[in-house]
Amino acid sequence: MDPYGMFGTPRINGFNALKPAAGARIRYAKPYYADRLRATTVIAGNSRPEAGLDPQSACWPAAREPVFNAAVPGARLALQIAYAEHAMATGEVTQVLLGLDFMDFLVEPRASPKAPAAHQFSHVNLRVGTSGMDNPGYARRRAAEWFQALASLATLSDAVQTVLRQGEDHVTTRRADGFNPGRDYVAIVRREGQAVLFRQKNRELVTRLRRRDDAIFQDGVQWSSVFDTLERFLDRARAQNVDVTLFINPYHVDYFTAIRETDRWPQLDAWKMTLSRIARRQRVPLWDFNVINA
Repeated sequence: MDPYGMFGTPRINGFNALKPAAGARIRYAKPYYADRLRATTVIAGNSRPEAGLDPQSACWPAAREPVFNAAVPGARLALQIAYAEHAMATGEVTQVLLGLDFMDFLVEPRASPKAPAAHQFSHVNLRVGTSGMDNPGYARRRAAEWFQALASLATLSDAVQTVLRQGEDHVTTRRADGFNPGRDYVAIVRREGQAVLFRQKNRELVTRLRRRDDAIFQDGVQWSSVFDTLERFLDRARAQNVDVTLFINPYHVDYFTAIRETDRWPQLDAWKMTLSRIARRQRVPLWDFNVINA
């Protein structure tokens, strides 16, 4: 049945093709997808590229395929990069497209502007989980996860639900290439309209932006631990002959309104300028979709 997609069991329409349990536990499931696909191109970032960049799009050149979407919703940049590097370690990756988001760069101003030597993640089923270093707990964690998936009552329940929910038109799922087709949002839009989603997201955004205990830079420097994390990743990718393209995620005009009304616009400009300097220094492309009417 393979409710999470861990074992690569063939997906059969009407039986187990949709993976609702994997959609709810994507950080747990996605590394297994990357292991099997062995990508040439990797998409990385947060929920925006996860649902916005389709590995099956006809736009991908044949030389760039297969494409894997390693983006992780709700993760900070260090974890987004760790999932990308896991995919890099399992395939013959030559290209990474990394989506960047303003909110992911907000930091505690009094903290150190240098990236920690090792990021600690709650999910350690990644081959490369800490600042590009091998994860010493990888094999042990994988063995434990396989045992749990084969023997737990939770997995049995998820397997039953997988079969029962195949007939639902808009059940959440993830494809084997890591893409989120956003089926669950379709149901909300049809039932309640798009305005409901916008109001919810806008409230969450304004609440976060109104906080005054974070900023783009750490005190006394035009730099932060998140910028440092990004630059160190670019150093590692270049050493592995992997081409990285950075892109700034597109925002709805409501996002720009919230940034202006919370007096964050100077920080947005400073963020973009710093990314531009990093891109020039590293000699990597930086595409900015973060403008009105882009």
